[in-house]
Amino acid sequence: QRSATDSQQSARVLTDSGLLGLPAPETSSGGERDLYREAFELLKARDYPAAREAFAEMISRYPQGQFADNGRYWLGEIGYVTQDYSAAEAQFSRLVTDYPLSSRVPEAMLKLGYVYDEQDQRTDARTVLEEVVRRFPNTTEARLAQGRLDQMQRNGN
Repeated sequence: QRSATDSQQSARVLTDSGLLGLPAPETSSGGERDLYREAFELLKARDYPAAREAFAEMISRYPQGQFADNGRYWLGEIGYVTQDYSAAEAQFSRLVTDYPLSSRVPEAMLKLGYVYDEQDQRTDARTVLEEVVRRFPNTTEARLAQGRLDQMQRNGN
């Protein structure tokens, strides 16, 4: 991870080379990186209401920022952990829709399948979990999705 000093030095190097050297977004006025770090610390402390608010603020200020997809993922996780399944569903769905190239998509889809299963929406759960297995073979998420599908079948769902 780069520090603000590293970013400022990079900007200086760019300026010295004749290119316009603007400060990176995370180095100006608090920045996305600081907001993300603060929100994540609240999450680690299990202060879910404060973490939810902090991640929402970060996404609101930096909707296309480099941590926006992660923020959306953690908002979904907070919903899942606190059993606010409608919030979890909304956040995981938005991540998949708004950030289709994010490395968090497999995890978000897996958790979306879990959310549907927790709400007894078995058809939706099965559809999403099968898609995880199909789209992301040979991943931890595919293995976990297949495990949940097997469990659902054993339970007659």
